[in-house]
Amino acid sequence: MTVASFTNVKVSICDDSATLYCLSWEYDCARNHVWIDRHSYTIEADPTFKRRPTVYVNPPQNVRLGMDGYFPTRKLDARKHGIVDTVLAHAKRAGLFEAAIAKLRARERD
Repeated sequence: MTVASFTNVKVSICDDSATLYCLSWEYDCARNHVWIDRHSYTIEADPTFKRRPTVYVNPPQNVRLGMDGYFPTRKLDARKHGIVDTVLAHAKRAGLFEAAIAKLRARERD
């Protein structure tokens, strides 16, 4: 898998307690994301998905129910999809996790 095969990689800290990163990317005409523990960098498991590390796959941006290309959110076992490790490594190399922390700290100062 090459870096060119996925796009729009982002890391954000979305939860109120600031303990989880959201790593998101676009791949194969879909939006994907995983929740990652901020301290251990492990992918969080969805309690409704057999407690497996979960990658969420959503339809493309602006594609709504009833439109061509729409599908309901899919939950996949992140351990079985190598793209997750590839995107995670890319995000680490690009400093996206540090940037998310800096953004959170700046928000806390304001």
